[in-house]
Amino acid sequence: MTALQGSDNGAGNGTRPGRPTALIMDYGGVLTPPLADSFAQLGDAVGVSGELFLKALKSTYAAGDDRGTVGRLERGEIELEEFETEFDVSLREHGGALTPGSMVTALSAAFRADSPLWGVTAHARAAGVQTALLSNSWGTSMYPHDELASTFDAIVISGQVGLRKPSREIFDLTIARLGVAAEACVFVDDFAVNVDAATALGMRGVLHVDPNQTIQELSALFELDFTEASQ
Repeated sequence: MTALQGSDNGAGNGTRPGRPTALIMDYGGVLTPPLADSFAQLGDAVGVSGELFLKALKSTYAAGDDRGTVGRLERGEIELEEFETEFDVSLREHGGALTPGSMVTALSAAFRADSPLWGVTAHARAAGVQTALLSNSWGTSMYPHDELASTFDAIVISGQVGLRKPSREIFDLTIARLGVAAEACVFVDDFAVNVDAATALGMRGVLHVDPNQTIQELSALFELDFTEASQ
């Protein structure tokens, strides 16, 4: 029996929820450096400032809906190369221009697997916690696939499943692949809208801002000491 098998999650009996048995992690900004740092590096790589990159990126979202260029990219409806072409139009409207073909090669470096939460996830899994990755993707080239396979029981990448956070459907798919109830899960993400969507389904959410704070929250929720695992 693993360390967490047999724990009561308290669902449906009116009691305080017990110790969770599953951990769902975002990728960009959680298992990588902060998104602001990644986008600044990505902007440098494609030939514009990080500030200009973010300004143009915001304009690629459709106003008030989910049909913008980024939404279509993250659902896998367009390829990264097509997004790069459309994004270049946005950059030019803001006084910049994209170095042709640069984004595809720059993503892996900008979104490198460099976070203490890798060790936390591995420690949790070794203690019997089921683990899942739930990521809105810009293609698949930026992911360290071997490392993901050795760390997670389930991997849900938006462009591969045609769904993206914060839709309920992608959360439902993730917990179905884990074979657990939403109430048994802790979800970690650096976007409040995604955390809110998860908690609305009954998960316990952790908004990731600072690694040390996230590690403390996860240690308390799982009743495990993740401090050394994060070193």
